[in-house]
Amino acid sequence: PQSSIRELAGLQDEVAEVPYEEIRIQAESELNRPLNAVFAHFEPQPLASASLGQVHSAILLDGRNAAVKIQRPGIDELVEIDLKSIRAVVGIIKRFTDWQRFIDMDAIYQEFAETLRAELDYIQEGQNAETIAANSKDDPLFAVPAIYWEYTTRRVLTMEFMEGIKITEHAQIAAAGLDQKKIAAQLLGIYVRQILIDGFYHADPHPGNLFVKPDGTIIMVDFGMVGSVSKEMRPLLIE
Repeated sequence: PQSSIRELAGLQDEVAEVPYEEIRIQAESELNRPLNAVFAHFEPQPLASASLGQVHSAILLDGRNAAVKIQRPGIDELVEIDLKSIRAVVGIIKRFTDWQRFIDMDAIYQEFAETLRAELDYIQEGQNAETIAANSKDDPLFAVPAIYWEYTTRRVLTMEFMEGIKITEHAQIAAAGLDQKKIAAQLLGIYVRQILIDGFYHADPHPGNLFVKPDGTIIMVDFGMVGSVSKEMRPLLIE
């Protein structure tokens, strides 16, 4: 239902933000130094706030513009509590229904748990981003932010700031003189290449993670959730 879709869409980048002071403490604890020892400017108001973390714009001391993704304080514990709750629900479903005959509930739970825990590791996310970027280096109309490793930890990810139009802002895309059908085809082509040729793909393609530059370049962010397809499976999928 549309009402449910709207509610779930709010988790992409419009969740209630964590107060700046809590974010500052989290970031300084992770970076092991005051923010002003890393950034010439750090914007207290987040660019986006999602379910696991929020992103702030900043300027590094050397003048580079950055986007800083910071995990919500205490989210690790909340995720584990939620996973225990889901595990219990799975047990109830298996006991009181026959769904297990048609659905491997344990496998679904295991994959969900592994994916969610992986999203909490920003080191892994940075490595995923670099893999996608390397695979796509010959595509001039596709961009992935560079990772600033010296300012990145498991809970803080500092990357190149890239400005673009959110992919669902259709009026702005049209105002920039871009052909929306062409952008859609371009995005589809990127995903086909990632899945069927590279075998390593961005697996979280919601509007909060996809942007378009005025020149038509597609920007992809947030590589906490990725997927892979084996060399043996790719030709079978193509067939």
